[in-house]
Amino acid sequence: MLSLSILERTDTSILYEIPPGKPDPKQKRTIGEDTRNRVTQLAYKGNTCWYYTLKFIRQQIGKKPCEELTKERQIEKLCSLRRKAYTQHENSLPAVADQLFTEKGSDVLCSIDLAKAKLYVKNKQAIQPMIETPEALEGRPSLFPFIEEFIKEGKKNNMHEFLLDKKFKGRNEIDLGFLINLGTNLEEVLASEITTANEYEKNHYETLNKLEKSSLLGFFVCKISAEAYGLQKSSWTPLQKIDCLMKELQTKGPLYVVGNLGRPTYVDEPFKMSQKISERDIYAWRPGATRNPDLGHAILLVGAKKVQDKAFVYFIDSVDPSDPNDRSKQKIYMISYTNLTSNICDLHGRGQQNSPVGYAYQGTFKMN
Repeated sequence: MLSLSILERTDTSILYEIPPGKPDPKQKRTIGEDTRNRVTQLAYKGNTCWYYTLKFIRQQIGKKPCEELTKERQIEKLCSLRRKAYTQHENSLPAVADQLFTEKGSDVLCSIDLAKAKLYVKNKQAIQPMIETPEALEGRPSLFPFIEEFIKEGKKNNMHEFLLDKKFKGRNEIDLGFLINLGTNLEEVLASEITTANEYEKNHYETLNKLEKSSLLGFFVCKISAEAYGLQKSSWTPLQKIDCLMKELQTKGPLYVVGNLGRPTYVDEPFKMSQKISERDIYAWRPGATRNPDLGHAILLVGAKKVQDKAFVYFIDSVDPSDPNDRSKQKIYMISYTNLTSNICDLHGRGQQNSPVGYAYQGTFKMN
């Protein structure tokens, strides 16, 4: 059971603070309350926000479990190895592969067709210093070996298609291996998830392209991981009023949700609100703030409030580090309830508001 501190609780509001940082994974984990020292939790990297957001609400075991927690540690280790494999895969690609879904990155890579790629290779000595400065590389591989591979393969129309294929092919291989390691496989997962009860057409998975399959497979991996951790689905849905969400938060604690939500989905930076709660700063975005509508991200809902006829929710984001010696590093953000319900996805990544598969995961908390 995880401990929570209540920063604010009234008839019209609830706001929690989860323990900052993470339990020291090098210290022995025993049964019962986790008394290990807490150390800094770094911000997430790559396509791993769901992994780090689930860490907020699951039991963390670490490298020295007691005998009774051996099984839980094995699950934790498999999930950690998948996360590391994802990070290694992303780092094996050129930095521009991180911009595949931005307008600028897409335009640049789509412009490199076969003819232009050959021109780049022919004039590599002159072109490379201009486009691959140390700052642009970000410690990642050069783009030129990938351009040469694109030319040799000769099957894609441009570098955007080529890098998309390479990125998501690698992700799919990692996820399929992860399912096998957890004792299942893709066929079993599809049989249980792609059903008419879950509002899918027969053979839906086979109709998807590689990118769409990778996205859906990622949500299946998250679901199986959450279940392996012992997390439960919340009964809350975005069709319900704010009172239902507040009740769910008050009785069950923070909720994991995913959608076009969180700090990375905004182009504009948030501002610090004038009013604090229990000495904690609250951050928000101005109306009309520019967003990236194509980006999905996981966040943790830690509170909600009503102010007359308006409703708001609070969340924390694994994009921020969390430090037990500086609580302010784990920022608290606020958005309208309408913002949440308009941009949330179900637990399969679909933007529908009455989904049979649910919208949130919850942990088991002890309220302080």
